[in-house]
Amino acid sequence: MSVGKSNLVFFDRKMLEAREFWLHALAREVDAATIPLDHPRPQKYQNGSHSLTFTVSDSLCQKINRLSGEKPLLLYTVFVAALKVVLHKMTGGKVTIVGSPVRIDGPAGNVLPIVSEIDPHLSFRELLVQLRQTLLNAYTHQSYPFSSLTRDFGLDQVDNKCPMFDVALTLSDYHGALPPMKHDISIHLTHRASLI
Repeated sequence: MSVGKSNLVFFDRKMLEAREFWLHALAREVDAATIPLDHPRPQKYQNGSHSLTFTVSDSLCQKINRLSGEKPLLLYTVFVAALKVVLHKMTGGKVTIVGSPVRIDGPAGNVLPIVSEIDPHLSFRELLVQLRQTLLNAYTHQSYPFSSLTRDFGLDQVDNKCPMFDVALTLSDYHGALPPMKHDISIHLTHRASLI
């Protein structure tokens, strides 16, 4: 992606640092990592969302809880890693982006594009370590508005889809609300005791 000219004035050094972080994180080409569609995408976004609720089996839930230590960040990291592996297999793209709301203590109404490369030679545990750091870095810079980021990259005129990601993943009690983003798929995880 190329960064367009921006007339933004930054009064806050942390906001400037957050902007620089995101410009660097998203500097690579990411257009190839889009989900294949069953039908042509309409010219204008049409919100026809549906929901499906399911519960993870007890045995799988226990394994995920053991792997994550039931820590919210690690639990979310496990699901982001699994989703990124699936997106990598579906799209064939090395670079994947998943939308994430900011943490519950972050600025309301913002979303983060979690971008990373999938190296097929990494073990799943190595991918978890890498993604955990990616998430920590993203949350450290979660104050930079997504709308400003799309404007910085000249993507603010995209009307029929979210310009940076197709899938968003949220974890209740860890994330704030996911704002409307025109993305194709939202996955909302709820973790209660031994249930996901």
